[in-house]
Amino acid sequence: VMLIASHFVYDIWIGKDIVFIPFVLSLCCLLYFSVNMFGSIFVNILNGIGAIRLQFVFSLFTPVIYIGLCLLFIKQFHLGIYSVFLAAIVSNVNGFIVAPIQYMKIFVQNKKGIWVK
Repeated sequence: VMLIASHFVYDIWIGKDIVFIPFVLSLCCLLYFSVNMFGSIFVNILNGIGAIRLQFVFSLFTPVIYIGLCLLFIKQFHLGIYSVFLAAIVSNVNGFIVAPIQYMKIFVQNKKGIWVK
């Protein structure tokens, strides 16, 4: 709903015709926050039970991947500001891939080892 009404809300919030925010930028923002909200469900549960080692390992690589993707998207693909959101979505591997797998391994399959420590 907010995506559809974003132009109207921007006009109220920032002022009419002061800054133009493209619809695609709002869409990228929606995708970024959706991926983060999905991942935070699993990450928060894993943090709560103390299964943080695997998250820690991925958190070491995420900033490197993010900066590398930002530079790649900006310099090679000339995506501009969209690069920030797209790189953040792709580099959040822990949130939308690893954490759900870890959650399933621990709570559904009762696995131990790297999943729990």
